[in-house]
Amino acid sequence: MTKEIYSFCILPTTRCNLNCEHCYTRNVTSTYPFQDMDEEIAVKVVKGMSFFLETQGTYNLSVPIVGGEPLLVPFKVNKILFESLYKEIGKYNENFVIFFNTNLVNLSDDYIQLFKDYPVKVCASYDPEGVRFKNEDLHRKWCRNVEKLISIIGERFYISLTVMETVFGKFDLYAFLSNLGVKNLMLSVFSPLGNALNTLDKLFKSRRRISLGLIAFSETAPSWLNVFFTKKDMLQDYKSFVDGFGGGIECWNDCYNTFSILPNGDVTTAGFCFTTEIFGNIIHDPPEKILHHPLRLEFMLRKTAYSPCLPCEYKDYCRCGCTSLAKIEDDSDCPGLKVYLDYVFKDVIPDDYYNFISGTWFEKYSKV
Repeated sequence: MTKEIYSFCILPTTRCNLNCEHCYTRNVTSTYPFQDMDEEIAVKVVKGMSFFLETQGTYNLSVPIVGGEPLLVPFKVNKILFESLYKEIGKYNENFVIFFNTNLVNLSDDYIQLFKDYPVKVCASYDPEGVRFKNEDLHRKWCRNVEKLISIIGERFYISLTVMETVFGKFDLYAFLSNLGVKNLMLSVFSPLGNALNTLDKLFKSRRRISLGLIAFSETAPSWLNVFFTKKDMLQDYKSFVDGFGGGIECWNDCYNTFSILPNGDVTTAGFCFTTEIFGNIIHDPPEKILHHPLRLEFMLRKTAYSPCLPCEYKDYCRCGCTSLAKIEDDSDCPGLKVYLDYVFKDVIPDDYYNFISGTWFEKYSKV
């Protein structure tokens, strides 16, 4: 029997200096008080993760450090997390890597050195609808930090971009990335998390628009830009990995096996999508308490027995979509992004794609 793979992400803080209106962390800060991890908790959290993975006989391929904004916590906390994660979690997998997710507004020389000393991948978020794009001084500061960090860590630097329809007509994205020297673009399918669901509906009208956006990036990205889809580069490379492990796009996979660790060690679901209830504490509680939490078990059942999805040929890849939505009316509203999966596995480009890329967006990007 194939063992499950459990994934953890660490939130060293729930505070943020931007608080973009669409961000899922609004679901966090409305439920939990603002707090920062301290040095002692950082050590204990990683030891708790190591014990969890060892007793379950599995491993972590990577650990994202997210927020809030992780650059807001004292530098020593993140340094301890780096040291402990590579020592305690890296021993299970030689290819283990930390993804440090940041808005990159605040970047000190200490952090530049830390990113240089460890083989961490730094993923800087960018959102033309967010605060940075509207504040010119903040935007220039962000661009300077990007260029500075790329000069130090090179291709370990990524830009994380939420697939928004507004990106396609607002500005010349590819020229913008080229001028900054960015070689890696991480696309995040717009997850229906917290306040993000309202923004998603406002921008796209349907999930089909996300599929068309992903196809557009796949079809038009210039050869110098490495485009990654969050969690897996492309699903073709994931076929052999699906059996027994689950799979999918963005968070729409075995999300009941993906956990967020809060600054005090409390564990809840990653993304806080189907519940914000605490499953247990990674420091104090045995893995069984976390794994056997009633809400997690209930969600597992929904994910594996969601009747509208059972006949679908892609159910093993999207794992019945995001059942926190509990709504599938037709293909245009399919959380599993069936249109995109047809494109990936069958090379099918839907007719409405050509309308989607016509006009300003197509003229700007198709020849870059």
